[in-house]
Amino acid sequence: MGVAVDDPAANFPSVLSIKEERGVLDLLHQLQQYPHGTQDLDTSISSQSTCPHPALVNGVCYDCRQKIEIEDAFGLEFSYLHMGLNLSHSEIHRLRCLESKKQLSQKKLHLVLDIDSTLLQSFPPKQASELGLSKNHKDTKDLGWQVVKLRPFVLEFLEKASAMFEMYLYTLGSRPYAEEIAEILDPQGVCFNYRIISSDDNPYRIITHHNPNGVEVKTLGFVLGEESNILILDDNAEVWPDHVRNLILMKEFVFTGTKTDETEMNTLILGEILEVLQTIHSLYFQQDVGCRDVRKLAREVRSNVLRGCNLYMKQVKDSEFWDVAKALGATCCSELNSCVTHLVSCETGTKDYNWGVKNKKFLVHERWIEDAYYLWQRLPEENYL
Repeated sequence: MGVAVDDPAANFPSVLSIKEERGVLDLLHQLQQYPHGTQDLDTSISSQSTCPHPALVNGVCYDCRQKIEIEDAFGLEFSYLHMGLNLSHSEIHRLRCLESKKQLSQKKLHLVLDIDSTLLQSFPPKQASELGLSKNHKDTKDLGWQVVKLRPFVLEFLEKASAMFEMYLYTLGSRPYAEEIAEILDPQGVCFNYRIISSDDNPYRIITHHNPNGVEVKTLGFVLGEESNILILDDNAEVWPDHVRNLILMKEFVFTGTKTDETEMNTLILGEILEVLQTIHSLYFQQDVGCRDVRKLAREVRSNVLRGCNLYMKQVKDSEFWDVAKALGATCCSELNSCVTHLVSCETGTKDYNWGVKNKKFLVHERWIEDAYYLWQRLPEENYL
């Protein structure tokens, strides 16, 4: 997206240029021309001023150098880019368009990654010792105050995903923790660079019946990309109340000392998710420009997982599995008929169970639906009897 010559914002370097062309140090150097901070600035806001004040650093407009009173309606604080940086809503919109255009020209989308229980699991040293973890253990890193167990295939996943996506780390943990994890996952700064968002940068909370003081949630408002180009990997859907359509819900990574879900399922979950991302990425760039939206594509890909399956689900009719199965493309019913292909969670020896055996139908546990949802594929029914 170009910027008109007579647009006042045209003379203002975007955050992208600040970070990649001018650099944060250059920005700070320009501000250092005022040795006494805001005392040397013209703090009066002229009514004749045409500056739109797109970005403020510690309350100082980076463009016109005026001290600006920040109001709630001004925009958002992007402290993960630079401490004290506030961007106006119009500047955020402009940057999202510019950044998305840049990434799309490189055949890249945006991917937001949660840390804990998605990419790894962290333990206090005492608990890690009880689980038999040490710094010499495979895929284990010792931070001193925490011991980190990496999810299988995570480093390979990041390397391959970085070819298709500009990636963000987004955690409700602290910034020091997030930066330590980024150093483990991406020591060269190739995958994430400055794109690390923590609870220290995140002011968003929602009030619930059980939490009147508010629960911290995540938002794509801090991601400099258009929402139609952004996918999220997170094991907790509740922290993304406004962006469920962008979310690929991850199976929680749990290490018990002897096994993980990966070992029980005999698969690399991140490897399977990488294939899903590759599929969505490929489909995205096959579509006409005006029709591209990863949210629609993710829904379509998911809805093909159990397409053609007719599930008898009387035993779990009122559970979440009914909705999950429908999202995967299955047809669900609570009455037996000739179209039924699978009977879900029927107890051995019951009338329904015997009918299924007699008519050579698949008899599966409800976990078959759950694992299909997390792995985005129809799994062998014989493993879920």
